[in-house]
Amino acid sequence: MFLTLKQVAKECGVSLQIVRAWERDGFLPCYRFGRKATGGRCIIRVRQSDFRRFLLHAANPAAIVLLEENPL
Repeated sequence: MFLTLKQVAKECGVSLQIVRAWERDGFLPCYRFGRKATGGRCIIRVRQSDFRRFLLHAANPAAIVLLEENPL
């Protein structure tokens, strides 16, 4: 099953722009369908299993400790 970027944003409680940045920066694996190369629009989707994996890594206790020690 695939999710839209909008669905991912809603589940994470962030903006669509943040999710697009995660995709652009390689943090969130996405799949593109369509013909962007020929000037058409492509559809971007996130595989549900990849989203679950992304959430597990985001909730990694080591990452939380790192953020607590070095707040943004």
